[in-house]
Amino acid sequence: MAVTQFDPVTYQLVKADGHSFHAEVQANISTDSNDTEHAVKIALNVKMADGRTLNSDFTMRRDMAFNFAHRTREELRHMGVLGEGEHAVNASPIFMQSKAYDELFKKVREALNIDPTETIDLDRFLHSGDS
Repeated sequence: MAVTQFDPVTYQLVKADGHSFHAEVQANISTDSNDTEHAVKIALNVKMADGRTLNSDFTMRRDMAFNFAHRTREELRHMGVLGEGEHAVNASPIFMQSKAYDELFKKVREALNIDPTETIDLDRFLHSGDS
């Protein structure tokens, strides 16, 4: 089994005012190039400003690996970390198109042996989403 465990990505979320600490998020990302249905696993550990700790994890299909940043934001919304009207400001690689995000995405693609020109199963995506 070709499992790759990446170094945890840790970042802080601030409230929409751009200054108030909201949460610290640690994303633990691993890939399994032999499992197309559960190729990417992301475990989220969140420490909220009020001291609460929240945990969640999810998996993604190989053909949807490109969408891991969006799927992470969705999971944070589902967990109640990101509410309506809140957004991640100064949030780091998972949330921003940045050099750090691009490097992380490249490592995920390489671990899964994904060619950037590969297609996704659009019919499946439209019916079941990106998980």
